[in-house]
Amino acid sequence: MIVIKHYNISEDQLVFGYVYNSSGGHSEPIPMFAKDIPYFIYEYRNAPKLVVTNKDDIIIVEVLRGVVQYCADTDFLVFNILHFLLPLQLEVEKPKPFTPLVLQQSFAA
Repeated sequence: MIVIKHYNISEDQLVFGYVYNSSGGHSEPIPMFAKDIPYFIYEYRNAPKLVVTNKDDIIIVEVLRGVVQYCADTDFLVFNILHFLLPLQLEVEKPKPFTPLVLQQSFAA
């Protein structure tokens, strides 16, 4: 039996997107806030697969060719992803440009 845990996602949570190619390889992690997931999906809608994980590398969203296949939080899926993604896909709204976060790294002196 497969058990899928419910995972609560907040809009300001730091998440990481991965863009997969047709060979199964993926990009470096692309940092973003959870509220930017629909724009990430739209930006890379032609990619074979997209995966968004949390900082612990737990998959919270999986997308195949622009279609959401899995989301760990159904409320977040409906109200924060599909609510913004569907008008973009139907070309009812113009997309907001997707810009990944630039993470600050501190270096010890």
